[in-house]
Amino acid sequence: MVVFFALSRCISISKRGRTMMYEFHFKGVYSGQRVDRIICKSDKKLEIVEGNEYILKLRFLSIKKTDLIGYVKKFVKLEEISY
Repeated sequence: MVVFFALSRCISISKRGRTMMYEFHFKGVYSGQRVDRIICKSDKKLEIVEGNEYILKLRFLSIKKTDLIGYVKKFVKLEEISY
């Protein structure tokens, strides 16, 4: 199981069946592959709001084209820890 952290802004929230999907803006590289966004999955609705920035702890699931897909393990709103 690969776990990683990301700092990103939520740009979209949707629901597919029983799974919540959170889309985050991201430009970078993961394991040598270009990543343009992060798609986070969760089995429950999280207190994530579009437009806010978060530090995400994710379990890596896959990479599809330039989308990194992961499962949300923990998250913290950046505003809560910055001063």
